[in-house]
Amino acid sequence: MTGKMARYFLGLSGGPFRGDETYGMPDIYFHDASAVILAPDGEVLWAAEEERHSRVKKTTWFPAKAVAAGLRALGISANDIDAVGYYFDERFCDHSLNDIYFWRSDVPRRTARELIHERLSELGFGVAAADVQFVDHHSAHAAATLHGSGWSEDSLVVVMDGGGGRDSTTAFVQRDGGLHRVGRLPLEKSFGMMYAYATHALGYRWGDEYKVMGLAPYGDPARFGKLLDRVAPTDPVNGVRLNIEAFRHGLSESGWKLRAADDPFDQIHKDFAAAVQLWLETNSLRLIRHWRDETGTRRLAFSGGVAHNSTLNGRILASGLFDALYVHPASHDAGAALGAALIRRGDFRAPSSKPFDPYLGAAYGAADTDRAVEAFRPLITVRPATDAVREAAALLADDKIIGWFQGRGEFGPRALGNRSILADPRPAANRDRVNFAIKAREGYRPFAPATTPEGGDKYFDLGGTETSFAYMSHVVQVRPEFRESLGATTHIDGSARLQIVDARQNPRFHALIEAFGQASGVPVVLNTSMNNSHEPMVETPGDAIRLLLTSSLDALVLGDLVVTRSATTGLADFTVDLPVQVRLERRLPEDQWFLVDTAARTYHRQRRISAETAAVIAERSAITAPVTDEVRELWRLRWIDVVRTGVATEGTTGAD
Repeated sequence: MTGKMARYFLGLSGGPFRGDETYGMPDIYFHDASAVILAPDGEVLWAAEEERHSRVKKTTWFPAKAVAAGLRALGISANDIDAVGYYFDERFCDHSLNDIYFWRSDVPRRTARELIHERLSELGFGVAAADVQFVDHHSAHAAATLHGSGWSEDSLVVVMDGGGGRDSTTAFVQRDGGLHRVGRLPLEKSFGMMYAYATHALGYRWGDEYKVMGLAPYGDPARFGKLLDRVAPTDPVNGVRLNIEAFRHGLSESGWKLRAADDPFDQIHKDFAAAVQLWLETNSLRLIRHWRDETGTRRLAFSGGVAHNSTLNGRILASGLFDALYVHPASHDAGAALGAALIRRGDFRAPSSKPFDPYLGAAYGAADTDRAVEAFRPLITVRPATDAVREAAALLADDKIIGWFQGRGEFGPRALGNRSILADPRPAANRDRVNFAIKAREGYRPFAPATTPEGGDKYFDLGGTETSFAYMSHVVQVRPEFRESLGATTHIDGSARLQIVDARQNPRFHALIEAFGQASGVPVVLNTSMNNSHEPMVETPGDAIRLLLTSSLDALVLGDLVVTRSATTGLADFTVDLPVQVRLERRLPEDQWFLVDTAARTYHRQRRISAETAAVIAERSAITAPVTDEVRELWRLRWIDVVRTGVATEGTTGAD
């Protein structure tokens, strides 16, 4: 430090490179890029993931846009921040960079500290390179989780992920005002990596583990139970010893059918998902029980990427091992940015014991909304709502599926009532409507019910362990008598990933659920994130309108406005923009045109397009009838953006 008192503290996660530096940074090293800003007393003022602002799903880039948006939202400058925490150990970061340098002689050799300082300097920060503190990764997770819990009592803190520097799982105990490490598992004994490997075996990608969790209830774990015990034996102290070659051989012997990303699931895939999920639950519980017995604690704070496995969290909740359980809403690496800021500040304790508020992103005012509406005016109709809550409830009761865009954005991977798609939870058919027509994702994927505290007690078995259901972190059982009447939010095994909305934390969403209850008799709504499967959760009013125009949403409640699609279907007043990570490429001698996605993390590496559409993109000309259908499909898949000619918009950067 320079000797002056720090005014604000900045925490960072994500890679050290800019988006235009496509050096092939491995996904497993740096992901979940985010920025967190703390007040001097430790209050969290801002927390947002970079993907919301860059519109690059699961980006590994440095969180420059999230930092800039936070400064803008708080009305401060880079000069107001002179203490920075980064979410990984410096030695680990440099080792990871060397993996790139080894294979890429064209990449300039810079240390992690030099790269982070470069990125901060580009944003106008006066922080010296020496003032950036690199933080032990699992300590960052633990600090964020304890801060969110507000606990001062003795507590066990377990961080479990694919790998955090040298460790894959770490146990801490909070005692006497300090955080003390009491156990660890090295990288080669990683529960998270075992689950990630199984995810790839099912034809999914890194970061798709939650899809395996949703598929598991459709299978029978007995088919693969013995195989997993043989190739991934565990004990409660030493973790898992995964034999990859034996794993592959065992799958082949079982009649395993390799699955491509878009192939249908056979029963063998469902059985394997069930076995992997049961394996994770059983062995995680054994390990956590061991550390509980060693420390004598009755409170568990659980974090790391594995802590987003809400089915596992439900098992811990129902086990009776603890009197209290807390799972942070940003348990993935985005939350480690918060922990890095707290450790940089020197105190992970929260300034108060009130529940962690996840609504820490940007709020957008009337000017932002008006600008977005004007940008899409020919394609939408807009009217002010007399009472937005009542009108939204009436739309839901009329079996309409709506977007609900209100207040500040959520921190974490789940929409908690401010950037949400909502539907009536009663008709089972609504699950398919939302999955296929709006989210464009697999039909087996479940949706969360959001309800009031009174509804939580009535419709769901909450067990006796103290916890917060505010963050969609736990799977619980729907009471049998209500499973049919909550058909769209009850999974095949009778479970649901529950959100209970407190009127003090989100009064408008709570009022909507109550109003829907008055109209329907059921104070529960289906709640899922406002996006399709090809993009991050929406950030700006413009992002929300784009989703309305490229999906089957019936309406969008945008603050106090109700927005619907107009009868206009032509795009003659519009032209095409390319997202920051996409480039247009012509290939000879075949003379073929492609859109190429240059992001390190992507679901679509390239897509061939017609010469006519390529011409519209290259010349920024009007979208004419012959290419309208192709342009609309590319827009739906987020290969391109469609912008109104001559009208200034907020673009696709998430910065109104």
